[in-house]
Amino acid sequence: MTARRIPLADRFAEKVSERGPEDCWPWVGAIHVTGYGVIRRDTPSTKVEYAHRVALELAGRPAPDDLDVDHLCRNRSCVNPDHLEAVSHRENCLRGESPTILLYLSGRCLHGHAMTHENTYAEPRFGRRTCRECRRDRDRARRERLKRANP
Repeated sequence: MTARRIPLADRFAEKVSERGPEDCWPWVGAIHVTGYGVIRRDTPSTKVEYAHRVALELAGRPAPDDLDVDHLCRNRSCVNPDHLEAVSHRENCLRGESPTILLYLSGRCLHGHAMTHENTYAEPRFGRRTCRECRRDRDRARRERLKRANP
């Protein structure tokens, strides 16, 4: 006896708390530890996909694997296709609200120095930017500590 396969669209619809077109549609199915909804592509399969990616696909706007799906509403469990947009990873990060991105967008370092081309050192090994002024201050303080420790 084989298990009856329920179409993906039907299984998806059972796990969405659909509201008005402008409102968020919370995912009421399984939630990944990251806060995003997940659904299995096929019933007997073990492959799990993010529900917001499936929502776009079911709306006729599939997102290629090399693009992220950005939640314009900032609600990770929302699967309303009108609140989702396929964008590059860089664009998705820049749209975020993490402290790192907010600092980057401000154009200043943690200590308030301007992150201009002249005052910024790009660390190729780690792929990050460092404020030259803060680096000089750090190096100066380190040299002073070494002098005091080894007279």
